[in-house]
Amino acid sequence: MKYKLGFVSIVLCMVFFGAVSLKYEQKESNIQGEIMYYILVDRFNNGDHANDQKVNVQDPASFHGGDLKGIIEKLDDLEALGVTTLVLSPIMQNAPKGYHGYWTEDITKIDPSFGTESDWQQLVNRAQVKNMKIVVAFAPSYIAKSSPIAKDPKKQAWYKPVAPAGGESWKQNVYELDLGQPEVQQYVKEAGLAWLQKGADGFLLKDADRLPTAFLTEFREYLKVKHPAFYLLAEFSGDASPDQQLLQADAVLNPATQKQLAQTFEKVDKPLRGLPADAKAILSVDDQEMLRFAQAAGENGRNAATAWKLALTYLYGAKGTPMLYQGSELPMYGKALPDIQKLVEFNSGDPKLQEYFERLGALRKQFSVFSDGDFEQVGSEAGMTVYKRSNKEETVYIAINNDSNARAVTVHANAQMQLDGLLGDNIVREDKEGSYTITLPRETAEIYVLEKDKGINWPFIGFIIGVIAIFIIAVLLLSRKQKKRAGA
Repeated sequence: MKYKLGFVSIVLCMVFFGAVSLKYEQKESNIQGEIMYYILVDRFNNGDHANDQKVNVQDPASFHGGDLKGIIEKLDDLEALGVTTLVLSPIMQNAPKGYHGYWTEDITKIDPSFGTESDWQQLVNRAQVKNMKIVVAFAPSYIAKSSPIAKDPKKQAWYKPVAPAGGESWKQNVYELDLGQPEVQQYVKEAGLAWLQKGADGFLLKDADRLPTAFLTEFREYLKVKHPAFYLLAEFSGDASPDQQLLQADAVLNPATQKQLAQTFEKVDKPLRGLPADAKAILSVDDQEMLRFAQAAGENGRNAATAWKLALTYLYGAKGTPMLYQGSELPMYGKALPDIQKLVEFNSGDPKLQEYFERLGALRKQFSVFSDGDFEQVGSEAGMTVYKRSNKEETVYIAINNDSNARAVTVHANAQMQLDGLLGDNIVREDKEGSYTITLPRETAEIYVLEKDKGINWPFIGFIIGVIAIFIIAVLLLSRKQKKRAGA
C-alpha cells in the first residue's frame, strides 16, 4: 500500500506543479544585464598539474597553480550562480613570478602556466554553449623589463621608465609604453584584434584613467569596426578624473565606487542614501587588491552572510553592472595580501548564501527592468531605503533595510495594484490612502514586482482544496481495498 500511496502522491505533485507556469520570460539584456565574475586566474582553481613548473604555493609572490582548465571545471557552478561574463586577470605571457599578469612579455601569447591555446579554445567553446562572455584584463601601457620589446635596441623609443606610486611595487619590473606613438598604438590594437579573433568578448583595461584619450578612442573604434559587440571596460587607478574616459568605455570599475559601497554595507545602521548608481558603473565591493568584504563585515561585528545579502541586493538591483570577485559566494575572507589572493576554498561555503546568489541571478535574467529600467530612490527611513526600477513592461521595488531595527517605508504606485515579493513571497496591498507600506525586519531585503491586485485567489485555493480532497479520497479507497483483501 505504501508504494501505491507514494505513486498517487507523485502523480498529484506532477499535476500541481504542471499547472503552475512561469509568470515571466527570460529576456536578453545589454551590459547592465550582465553579472560579471572576476577571476584571478592563478589563484582560482588548479585544473592541470602538468603546467605547474613555476608553482610554489609556499611563496605568496609566486604562481600557485590556477589555470584555464581550472576555470572550465567550475563553469557549471558559475552558471548556477547566474554569472554571464567571466573577467579574467591577464593571461598573457609573463615574466617569472608574474602570476598577476601585469609583467607582460608578449601580449599575443598565453602564459604556459595558465595553459595552452587549445585550453583557451576549449574554455571559449564551453562558455559560448552557456551563453557566457569572456573579458580579458590587461595593461596596454606596460611591458616587462624582460620582454623582447625592452631588449630590442630599435624599440627603445617605444617606452620609458615608470615611477611607481604607493602600493604599486609591481611596476618596478615594467616599462611604460608611449601610446602616443602610431607604431605602439598599432602594436596594441593588433594584439587586441587577435584576442577577439580567438574568442575573447572584450577587455578590462588597467589604469584606464592614465591612458591617452586619443589612444582609447582609436583602440575602441579600431576594434568596434570589426567586432561591434565587444566590451571595453575601464579600470581606474583612482588618482585621476574619470569624466573623459567614461565616453570611451562601456563600463567603468572605479575604486572610489567600490570603497563607498563596501563601507556602507559592511556596517549596520549605515544609511543607503547617495549610493552610486550609473549606467556605466561596475558595482563591486572587493577585488584582488582590497580587504575582502566578508572580512570587513566581520571586523565590524556583522554576520558576513547577512552583509552579503544586503550588498548583493543593491549590486544586482541598482543601475550599473555587478561584478563579483572570486569566492564571494562562499564567502571568502582576507585582510591583506596574500590572504585576499589565496586559491578559492571551494570545499567551504554557506549553502543558504549561495542559494541567495543563485536566486538573485535568476531574477536579473527573468526581468528586463534590471538591464534597461529607470532607477530612482522613492523613500527612506533611518537605515532602510526603497528604490524603484521601471520600464514599459515592468516595475519593481527594491527594499533594503540596513538598520538594526525593523523599519517601514511608504511608497506610491498605481491604484488597484499589489507588490509581490520575489525573495520572501511577501505581498503589500494598497491601503485606504492609496499608498503601499513596505515593512522589513532588521537587516533584510526584498524585491517586489508591481502587478494587478488579484485579491484572494479563490480558483487557486479551490484547486489546492481539490487536490487535497482527491488525495484523501484516494487514500480512503486504497485503505478500504487493502482491508477487504486482508479480510479475504
